[in-house]
Amino acid sequence: MGVVEHFTTRDVRSASRVALWEQHNARALLSLQCRTLDDEPLDASEANVDLGSLSCARVTATPHVIERTAREISATETEGLALYFTLRGESFFYQRDGVHVLRPGTLLICDVNQPFRRGFAGGLEELVLRVPRRLVDHIGGDSPLGRGPVTMDFSSRPTARTAARTLAALVSAAMELPSLDVADQRSPHALGTAADVEPRVVDLLRSILSNDDLRGLAAVRSAAHSALGRRLRDPGLSVRHIADEIGVSERQLSRAFAESGTGPARVLLDLRLELADRTLRDPASTLASVGEVAAACGFSSHSHFTRVYRDRFGVTPARVRATRANER
Repeated sequence: MGVVEHFTTRDVRSASRVALWEQHNARALLSLQCRTLDDEPLDASEANVDLGSLSCARVTATPHVIERTAREISATETEGLALYFTLRGESFFYQRDGVHVLRPGTLLICDVNQPFRRGFAGGLEELVLRVPRRLVDHIGGDSPLGRGPVTMDFSSRPTARTAARTLAALVSAAMELPSLDVADQRSPHALGTAADVEPRVVDLLRSILSNDDLRGLAAVRSAAHSALGRRLRDPGLSVRHIADEIGVSERQLSRAFAESGTGPARVLLDLRLELADRTLRDPASTLASVGEVAAACGFSSHSHFTRVYRDRFGVTPARVRATRANER
């Protein structure tokens, strides 16, 4: 499991803040030059985590300007793409193709081997994802490597790109690593470790760069399976909650599952039933009754659990539990 590293300038004397901020980012994300506006002290915080070979961060800061110059590029071996998800504040991004204005809900993807400048007159809050070149080459599609940046909407607006919104939700969830733990690690859809996030991010990024709608639906479905695995035991979990967690509408979520011939509610039920069946047959289980098994597997009603379990497996859960007890 990856570990979230936290860094802040708040406890550092004002004169040293910019230098320490530059040093931290050179190590954790990208080598950059930084300067504040009107010589105001920089108040900045960053949470970083590695997701396999990906680097992920959540950044908040007061007004400042950053620049990645040819000198920083030549002095480091960092190659690939940087993805900036604007959460708060308006900023500009300047590269050789011109100026882009970024507002909350905008995703910008750029080549980190091309010089750029960014400015945050009102401060910022954003998610950052750095993808190494070898993964970008593997992904293919319409990569911005070697040319100008790509921008798109990842907000809740109808015009937003579904894959971009799902990727933002996945990166945001990854910054809260305790939520990646799954009570039942045997679930085939459990997220498991931080490194397991990498293939899901790659699928979503491939969809974004290729503009492939079917691949985007598969990526949404994969993200939904992960969310289901994380919250399988929660009796209050609903299709709406899953859609909200991965950043899509219920309609988009249903469409993603319909493409594979099923629905999210059915998948949730099947996963809970599989978990309950394993628990009932597990000789090491400490749950004393069928009702306790039902509650532990996300079923709020004992009678409903008994009915759907019998429909799925052709036998009642009480009979399975009794058979296991006789085998002891």
